[in-house]
Amino acid sequence: MGLNANGLVSLSINKDEPERIRAQTTQELADARAKLDGPGSDGLQKRLTDATDKIADIRGKLDAPNRNYQAYLQRLAEWTQKRQAIEGTETDPQSLKGLNASLSALDALPGEAAKLRRSQSRIALEIHVEKLAQAAVYRTLYEPVQKFIDSHPLAKDKLKLEFRAELDEEAFADRLFELLAQNRRGSFMGLDEGRARLRRMLEQANWQEPESVRRFLEQVDHSLHNDQREENAPPVQLPDQLLRGRSMEEVFDLLYGLEYIRPRYILRWEGKDLSMLSPGERGTLLLVFYLLIDKSDIPLLIDQPEGNLDNHTVAKVLVDCLKATRDRRQVFIVTHNPNLAVVCDADQIIHAEMKKPEGNEIIYKSGSLENPDMSIFVTDVLEGTRWAFNVRPDKYAQIGGEYPHR
Repeated sequence: MGLNANGLVSLSINKDEPERIRAQTTQELADARAKLDGPGSDGLQKRLTDATDKIADIRGKLDAPNRNYQAYLQRLAEWTQKRQAIEGTETDPQSLKGLNASLSALDALPGEAAKLRRSQSRIALEIHVEKLAQAAVYRTLYEPVQKFIDSHPLAKDKLKLEFRAELDEEAFADRLFELLAQNRRGSFMGLDEGRARLRRMLEQANWQEPESVRRFLEQVDHSLHNDQREENAPPVQLPDQLLRGRSMEEVFDLLYGLEYIRPRYILRWEGKDLSMLSPGERGTLLLVFYLLIDKSDIPLLIDQPEGNLDNHTVAKVLVDCLKATRDRRQVFIVTHNPNLAVVCDADQIIHAEMKKPEGNEIIYKSGSLENPDMSIFVTDVLEGTRWAFNVRPDKYAQIGGEYPHR
């Protein structure tokens, strides 16, 4: 057909407008970003941050009263707790209410203290009654011994023996001073002075008498609260006198519990307790007790019973007991005392002599006191020869005249 394709169809692309639009859009986007993130005060991000800060500030101002109120409530709770601790209760002696209660009770306190002390004494005396009952049981158990003494003229009248079960004090001073500090101001201050003061109180007490026990308790209690070393006896505090770690309860439990009062067997000779006798007197008393009470009839051998004894005691005590014993049993005595051999009127004397030059040969000779040979042996060995025997009465006569016979 003779047509030219290029004349029939043509394609023309014009990108100017799209490029303009794109450039314009890119510019607008850049401007928007600049407004959003730019460093200036007009930046949207800056304005958003400022707005957020303003909002937070406004909210902080709005919450401040509430926070202050909550803090106030917490401080109020703490203050209330401290106030309650200070005020306390009437049963707490260190609190305000306790102190006020104590002040209010001051007028009634002396009467209440006196009432409690009377109660303490009453309970202590009830304990003392039980202690007396224990002693009575002991007396019942050993009543036959005392009955024998009472029925025996020699034991009762001449020797004046007594066998008793009584209440006695045991180590009260030691136990008390384990609780008290004797370097503190008080009645029992001083190691020697304090013990001496307490010892006088103990010596004055009769543990068999309830009234005497009551006076002892009151005297010690009063001394613990008043300094008896001074004339006007000013008051002192018991807690100030205690050793570290000790309590007032321990002192009162010891004093009013009466654990230191116990039944004890007491053997007396002429009114003196066994503990007051010398070692020689104790041995003699036990020997006498044995000689008089033992019912056996087998021979009895006694080795030097005069040991640690004076001749007066030997003649006054042992002689009569041995004479009473020989009526029912045979008695052998090894002695160097003339009172036991001569005054006891020995049935037979055995003289022992050692001959050392002959190889320590021992020779025994025996006979009655009436035998002239035995009389010489007795005079030489027991009296120190006839000459010494004769000198003594002459000396006694020169010194004090005739000595009355007893």
